[in-house]
Amino acid sequence: MFIRFFRSSFAAQYVLVVLLAVVLWLPAFLKFPATVEFNIDRQPFFGLTLDALAGSPLLQLMLALLLLLFQAFFFNAFLASHHLITRIGSTGAFVYVLLFSSSPELTRLYPFLMAAVFILAVLHTLFLIYETERPYYSVFNAGFFVAMAALFYTPAAILFFWVIISLVIALQANMRNFLIAFMGFLTPIYLLMSWFFLTDQLAEWLAGYKGQYISLLADFSQISVLQYIIGLVMLVLFIFALGPVLGNETEKNLGLRKKINITHALLFFSLLMLFFQRDSLIFNSVLLLPLAVYISFDFAYAYKLRWRNGLLLALILLIVVNQYYNLIY
Repeated sequence: MFIRFFRSSFAAQYVLVVLLAVVLWLPAFLKFPATVEFNIDRQPFFGLTLDALAGSPLLQLMLALLLLLFQAFFFNAFLASHHLITRIGSTGAFVYVLLFSSSPELTRLYPFLMAAVFILAVLHTLFLIYETERPYYSVFNAGFFVAMAALFYTPAAILFFWVIISLVIALQANMRNFLIAFMGFLTPIYLLMSWFFLTDQLAEWLAGYKGQYISLLADFSQISVLQYIIGLVMLVLFIFALGPVLGNETEKNLGLRKKINITHALLFFSLLMLFFQRDSLIFNSVLLLPLAVYISFDFAYAYKLRWRNGLLLALILLIVVNQYYNLIY
């Protein structure tokens, strides 16, 4: 029912994606979420954004919702262009909005939401590399976008190693490409450090990076029981997705298999990033990105939809309850 509708080519499906986002974010607009203190010393571009929107929680929420919708439709567009979903469908946008609105904590402006714009650009760029004979510009851009993401959300810096692994997967592993990616990664950091040096802020900025950086045990104490149930349903949908993802649909297409393997690498580094927690674990939502790729691919190509539709309906209802329970209580 739901899945077949979003596979189809109807203008109404795009309206429903926007409507879904509005419904899930409405509690945040009706009852502004509690202020969360993020470490802006290590995330300078996010700090600049907060300074620009200081004292205006409504503008922050509006920016966050617009960012989510932009990312959702961009995500859908590049999945379609790389044949990870059907060209006429909007399953990618629907899944992206649903997953990234699955918790009241995620319906606000937080560092990863801003960094996700650049991480999506990295994913799109890495998908292009396998199809390009001399992908020097794409390799540079991948490194550049990772650094930009890290300036909004510092743990994203670890994704530079994802870029390196992806070059190996895409059969573009050579010293020239590694150096180009590294130069791309250094470029925005060098420019920012130069600005801090010229304004006598460099020592203060570097001091913000001192101290404990990695926690060997992820902190799950702030996650509610309902959020665990939502996570369990997502896990089941992920298990269902493994059939098409690892099956004939990818085996018969080498380019598609390379892109799926790049997504596997992102999943690995997403799990690794769970241990980089200076903020609450729920804000480290990079894990939702590879899940969105897998589930979108599954919804686009799976044949047996009965159980998937049931799980999807359950997930939608659980997320709505989770959002509006927070509004009531």
